[in-house]
Amino acid sequence: MDKLLDININQIFIFGLISVISIIIVIYLIQEESDILDIPLIPIFLTIFTFGILGVFLSFAKFDLIFILIISSAISGIMFIVSYFLLKNIITRPEGIEKLINKTAIVEIPIEKNKTGRIKVLKDDIYESYPAKANLNIPKDSNVKIIKFIGSYAFVEPIYPEIHKNTNLTTNNFDNTNDNFIICKNCKASVDFGCNICPYCGCDLNYD
Repeated sequence: MDKLLDININQIFIFGLISVISIIIVIYLIQEESDILDIPLIPIFLTIFTFGILGVFLSFAKFDLIFILIISSAISGIMFIVSYFLLKNIITRPEGIEKLINKTAIVEIPIEKNKTGRIKVLKDDIYESYPAKANLNIPKDSNVKIIKFIGSYAFVEPIYPEIHKNTNLTTNNFDNTNDNFIICKNCKASVDFGCNICPYCGCDLNYD
């Protein structure tokens, strides 16, 4: 009992809380498959987790607080460097990827808003596949334009077919308003006639 009383419970609680919050954030960032720009946050929170967990163990060992801070900071710094360079390799651009920007690609796996799908694009007479993201839903087999790459992730936008403004095509998902604009039945937005995907809600228009 006396040994337990010698342990600084508040100190252990604070270090433990830091480590728990940090690892929850890391797990969330990994599982959510959020924007690739969030990946650099992972080394930061892994570093904070390492700092917290070391603080807990060293506090149980009854080291002085200044010693705990120095050792935890040093080892956490090493953790940051290691995790940073490991993740940097994951998001490194493949060679020659710049020439694919503004090229047309085909969606292989449907792209949901802010989630990862997959596209294929012709590169040096061979189709290559890349993970892809967009700010709207894009169905499989749609034509898309590659806007940019971050690492090996392509950011794309749909390519809308050019249809004569006086065409008589109608859609299941749109209400006709005039020859120039139609209204999406899903989100009620006004969209240029001839689009096969609503740019606001990502609704697949399914032309008849």
